Amino acid sequence: MNWESKKIIIGVVMILLFGAGCDEHNDPRKNVEVNPEEISPLQHYRLDSLVFHPKNWNENKNQITQLPNKIGCMYLEEIMRMGACQDSSTLFTLQQFANFKDMKDLQIAIEKNHSNQDVQDYLSQLSHAFYRTAKQLPKEKNPQIIFMNSGLAVASYAKDNNLFIGLDYYLYPDPLVKEFPSDRFPQYKKKNMQKQYLVSNAVFNWMSARYNDYDTIPPEKNDFLNALIYTGKIMYALDVALPDMADSTKMMWTAQEYNWALENELNIWKEMAKQEVMFGTKPEEIYKWFVEAPFTNAGNLPQNSSPQLGLWMGWKIVGAYMEKNPTVTIEQLWKERNNQKILSSFKPKI
Repeated sequence: MNWESKKIIIGVVMILLFGAGCDEHNDPRKNVEVNPEEISPLQHYRLDSLVFHPKNWNENKNQITQLPNKIGCMYLEEIMRMGACQDSSTLFTLQQFANFKDMKDLQIAIEKNHSNQDVQDYLSQLSHAFYRTAKQLPKEKNPQIIFMNSGLAVASYAKDNNLFIGLDYYLYPDPLVKEFPSDRFPQYKKKNMQKQYLVSNAVFNWMSARYNDYDTIPPEKNDFLNALIYTGKIMYALDVALPDMADSTKMMWTAQEYNWALENELNIWKEMAKQEVMFGTKPEEIYKWFVEAPFTNAGNLPQNSSPQLGLWMGWKIVGAYMEKNPTVTIEQLWKERNNQKILSSFKPKI
């Protein structure tokens, strides 16, 4: 799951993640007939190219700050945190950033690993995903896609109608990834920096940002169950958007991790169904079920367990609820606040 770009909202903002899921192949919400003529091309920008390949820096900095929908200012102020958008010192800092050898090397790796054809493929997958989403959430509009070099600041960032995607977070197995600082990027995180995960990570983060417009009431309880259902709702929406993508890819799992979760569903459920776990409110204990890690270090789960099993089980639980309620839309799901009702639909496989 996409480490620094994902956050679990449990009353206050916690850390977000990523996922794998359910097999409701007959779910009508996942069988949307796609009409290619109805799919609108996504407006997109290569902000990394603007920053690292200026023809004339003085003209280029104006072009960046004047991009539509405050794209340039969001990048400078909120993602890179370089300072006020119109401040000359901020633009000087940006120029220094673009001329710094490590960042130049990062941009070279981006261009080597993300060809123009790759970018077009990402855009095609994203446009199909947002087309399917709009069938369930009619008021939704396609976001603008901004590809960037974040200097390893963030994998993606969603706000207003903008979805920023850090191409620098999808470079594995490029040799440069080995040089990333191990305190921030241990090996298990580095192996998740594969471009096959870019689309699902981006859609997950977009769904997380959009969720707040459908359910803005603070949760009554900041407990594990709330985190479980919240992430399950986002994962179900991701599943509707990308029904043909493998569950293991959505989870950023290996085949072994995926099979372990399938084979141990009952044991996972027994561990999380304990009263002190399901209704626990200690953030550090809840966090263990969702954080990106080599395995799920919670309860009595073994060290060969799959990581982020809270996310996986949340997806399974919400999927079971939606399977039993085939007319419920994503909007209705997101507005449903009775977590116990959703939970009661799930029965673990024996």
